[in-house]
Amino acid sequence: MAFDLIVRGGTLPDGRVADIGINGETITAIEPTLQGPARTEVDARGNLVSPPFVDPHFHMDATLSYGIPRINASGT
Repeated sequence: MAFDLIVRGGTLPDGRVADIGINGETITAIEPTLQGPARTEVDARGNLVSPPFVDPHFHMDATLSYGIPRINASGT
């Protein structure tokens, strides 16, 4: 399988070392060793790879337009 990006040899939060294959904006494979070409490769050996620690996406429009605070049930 071909990938847009492969992050090679990164340490996952659970301690496993793996390659991460990405196509577009989607992680499509996480395996100990990915085979196949990639347009770009990043050597992450010795580094922690994880999802973002901060989600900067939020909607202020509903709170501002309705005039009442609302808790986001999605957790973001």
